[in-house]
Amino acid sequence: MINRRVCFASGLLAACGVAGILSGETPKTVLDGVYTEAQATRGQAAYERSCSRCHGAELDGGGQARPLHTNLFLDVWREDYLSSLFQFMQTRMPPGSAENSLPESDYVDILAYVLQVNKLPPGKGELTRRAIDTTLLVGPDGPQALPPSATVRVVGCFTHPASASSDTWTLTRATSAARVRNGAETDDKELKLSAHAAPGTHSYRLENLDDDHPASELKAQVGHVVQAKGVLNGQGDTARIYVLSFQGLGQPCDQ
Repeated sequence: MINRRVCFASGLLAACGVAGILSGETPKTVLDGVYTEAQATRGQAAYERSCSRCHGAELDGGGQARPLHTNLFLDVWREDYLSSLFQFMQTRMPPGSAENSLPESDYVDILAYVLQVNKLPPGKGELTRRAIDTTLLVGPDGPQALPPSATVRVVGCFTHPASASSDTWTLTRATSAARVRNGAETDDKELKLSAHAAPGTHSYRLENLDDDHPASELKAQVGHVVQAKGVLNGQGDTARIYVLSFQGLGQPCDQ
């Protein structure tokens, strides 16, 4: 049976932002100046009270936790909305504490401080909880190709060339790969966003579909728009996705 599962809250938090990626709109990024220096100063004080004992005074991990700056940190979170990082902070930090153990305003200010330490520019307005859901995290050099083995979501026309082998399934006219945190699950809200995605210019080879879905179900989706989520491998003409969830969207490709 083609997967129709309920996604984790992290997917819901970023739903509005993912809509921008899938529709082809250019989202706001952290390079637009989304926090103020005063806010980052408050965030530094909150960080020193609640985070530095694990992540170190210089945010370098201190041997006990992951660093919160440099490419080691950015590669985990970039090309995704700030909401994914923010929710991770709220639900898991400080470790051993209850969820939301700090005031929400402290988490927002700490996130502003983390952006400052990562050399992302300040602006004239403070970072807000609402802006976190619609602001894309990128590195100081701007948007880049997704790092290897990123988990993504794409929408496109499901095809199977007549001359190809039985397991050659492809997405054409597909959207750019949008980073997600959970590739194995989806929900009706996410599928509704995908159903309104504008056709793109990308193609992806879909791997391992035959392992989980009967050929008859897959063939029934040929010529229709589908959503695929999974692990991205490669870029450009050689891009492949190891599929973790697959869902037909109920509309022909020519609409």
